[in-house]
Amino acid sequence: MEKKLLERIAQLDRLSESERRLAEVFERDIRQVAFMNLVGIAERAGVGTATVTRFIRKLGYPGFIAFMKALREDTAEMLDSPISQYIRATHWDENVPESAGILQAHIESVAHNLHQSLASVPPDMFEKAVDLLADTRRQVYVTGGGAAEPLAAYFTLLAQYFRDDVRLLEPNAGSVGHQLAGMRPRALLVCIAYHRCSRISMQMMELFRRCGGAVVLVTDRGSSPLIRLADVPLVVHSEGGAGMFSSRAAGLALLEALLAALMPRRQDAIPERLARMEEVFSTIDAFAYPEAESRRVRGGPEGDPQT
Repeated sequence: MEKKLLERIAQLDRLSESERRLAEVFERDIRQVAFMNLVGIAERAGVGTATVTRFIRKLGYPGFIAFMKALREDTAEMLDSPISQYIRATHWDENVPESAGILQAHIESVAHNLHQSLASVPPDMFEKAVDLLADTRRQVYVTGGGAAEPLAAYFTLLAQYFRDDVRLLEPNAGSVGHQLAGMRPRALLVCIAYHRCSRISMQMMELFRRCGGAVVLVTDRGSSPLIRLADVPLVVHSEGGAGMFSSRAAGLALLEALLAALMPRRQDAIPERLARMEEVFSTIDAFAYPEAESRRVRGGPEGDPQT
């Protein structure tokens, strides 16, 4: 698969001052750049047109026309919003599929995303993410904006079975300072970012990098500007089926795989953690256990029946 613009920029080792300004324009204003001409791009970056042309060739494009064609294809994916997906989803043929057909189409689409994601996540990057999660010297903060927020909450809850200092970081600009007041150096941020790039996600990633921390990114956009801020970028596929929403199934599977790989790294600590959890649950009577509840209602060793 051909590399996208932001992936190409991220792989460059050294940039001159003019190239750095161009790279910043491409990363910050990529959607606008896709509809600008050569002179406009040069003026936006404060460089000459010849510098733009040389930088484009350095990125591996044969020329400006090919660059613009590829960039517009990249941004067409980035501009894919729920409303545009809704419009596509409602423009079916006259023979609208039955519910069973939609079910089959969606499950097949999910299976395709899972297989594609398996191929697109490098094993060494996955292993590096597990290493970071298993390092108990690091605090772990997990965040996700929009539809990714429930995935972040799910991952946080289950990761707490294996280690301390795993916290859900809500993407709320008004409270993020309170949430990070106790952040220590070398903390780890697990950021889950689907579809469009959240400004607060980018800001939190930049903050962790400035504080000497590390960032694991789970995203469905290989062209996301968040990629350059991640120590470990993990890109999954999210193509939707017949509906208007892209699928989060591959991202969920990746998060569960991280948890599965973390478990053997923490196996010595897990029994004690589980015992402490169960003690707390029992103390506060957190869950209803069917047999005990049945005895309580009938009357018996646990006391008189409640009516």
